[in-house]
Amino acid sequence: MKNKSVLFSLCVVLIATIGIVMLSSGINAQKSPSVKTNPVKNITATSAQSGYVITAAGVTITKHGICMSKGPGPTIKNTVYGADKAPGPNFNVQLTGLTPGMKLYIRSFITTSTETIYGNEISFTTSAKK
Repeated sequence: MKNKSVLFSLCVVLIATIGIVMLSSGINAQKSPSVKTNPVKNITATSAQSGYVITAAGVTITKHGICMSKGPGPTIKNTVYGADKAPGPNFNVQLTGLTPGMKLYIRSFITTSTETIYGNEISFTTSAKK
């Protein structure tokens, strides 16, 4: 009888442990917010277009857009362009005031209450002045 009681107790502990692991993995399975920079198009001497797609289920985004610099690794400390007024998750951005014949780097970003997350970086060169 004692062996059956010990075996029963072990089964209960095992089932409870499996349940806790399954529950905690479900909570941790939520995806972190992310943003993907779209390819640059309609490049002229002084402007170009890009955009981005945000994935952020259940996360409050406080700011989003595209940052640009003359060197790799643009951040929100560099030039920032805001997006169109679309409700998302897809946004379009007009990059204006660019210098002819210059190589530039862009990447999208989202800011939450705790962090800034960057998308993939894309480089492009504006057209030479005609």
